[in-house]
Amino acid sequence: MKITSAEIKDKTFEKIFRGYDKDEVSSFLAIVAKDYESLLEEKSKLEGELAKAQAEANKLKQVEESLFRTLKTAEDTGASIIEEATSAADEIMGAAKENSEGMLIDAQRKAHTIVEEAEKKAKQILEGVKADVTGLIRNYEHLISQRELILRNLHKLTDDIQDNITVSNETFKKVNLSVYEEMVQNFAKPKTAIILPDETLVEKEEVVVFVKEEVSQEVTLEVSSELSEEELNQPETLTEETEELTASEDSITEEIEEVITEELEENFEPEEKKEPIAEVPSEPAEDKKKKGGSFFDQFD
Repeated sequence: MKITSAEIKDKTFEKIFRGYDKDEVSSFLAIVAKDYESLLEEKSKLEGELAKAQAEANKLKQVEESLFRTLKTAEDTGASIIEEATSAADEIMGAAKENSEGMLIDAQRKAHTIVEEAEKKAKQILEGVKADVTGLIRNYEHLISQRELILRNLHKLTDDIQDNITVSNETFKKVNLSVYEEMVQNFAKPKTAIILPDETLVEKEEVVVFVKEEVSQEVTLEVSSELSEEELNQPETLTEETEELTASEDSITEEIEEVITEELEENFEPEEKKEPIAEVPSEPAEDKKKKGGSFFDQFD
């Protein structure tokens, strides 16, 4: 027979002489009933947790059995897969051995063809570079010959100009200016009337102007007859031609170096021996110095 907390709490006892204290017994029974009630609640709670634990254990047991069955199936499947993979690998290896010889021969043939084409292209490019360099060298030599010819003409023209200047100075020294100065001084006096045979008056100022113009024209003709303006302007024209020729030489030298470098570096790296390429003659140090000086310093 189970006793509940309510029965403990409501329990009554008979009163006898010299019995227990009623209040003390009642309070004690109340405490016992409360503790008993808490124990019953804890018991029911533990029973619920036990039921849950048993349910979880059953689930885990089922999972374990399922995993065991899956593992067994995986082992069986793995063994069959290994057998199939082994047989497939044997078949692939056999096919690869059969095809390897043919693939090797085909690769060797393609490599040989590529090498032949590369060598042919390298030879063509090298021949083109040689032809370009030869043409540039010929143009350079032609410009050098033209430069030498212009320098010789400049030397000759300079000598002619110097001779003309010397002759002009000597001719100018021979002009007797004292006579013209005396005439100018005579006519520079205050205006006076001159009576001509036909009795017309002529002012001396007009005669003075005429004499001055005659003197200036005579001196100008003496100088210009020896040295024309065209001869004096020729050195400037030849100077411009010389500067253009020097610039052309520099551009041709740079073009030769660029063509050789670009063609050989970008297009091929031949294994065979490269034929020596003719070196482009560089300008002598004296020519470089002449470029920086004046026009007549170039003829030292």
